Amino acid sequence: MVDNIRRILGNYAPLGAAKLMKGVLDGPAYVKAAEKDRQLAVREFFTFDVLNQVGIIAKGVDEVMGALQRYSNAGVDALCIHLVGPMETRPYAIRCISEARALL
Repeated sequence: MVDNIRRILGNYAPLGAAKLMKGVLDGPAYVKAAEKDRQLAVREFFTFDVLNQVGIIAKGVDEVMGALQRYSNAGVDALCIHLVGPMETRPYAIRCISEARALL
């Protein structure tokens, strides 16, 4: 899953990705590294921790609920959801999101 997210974000122009992940990613260092070798920069800078801070990487309802609660506590009241797991896991992901949201 992490590789899928890296692939998606790695398609963004480096400056755009740096802006998208402002406060989580060392933007200037990423942009400089991406100018030399974008794929290497993506692997080095888009770590699990960074990706989990700019998105939700979760395995079940409890993890989704915790992530949604963090967003809610920060004042976020709307999310754009882009599922990146295998197609066969997406119905489960949608159920987890729905169940977690109902518990907030």
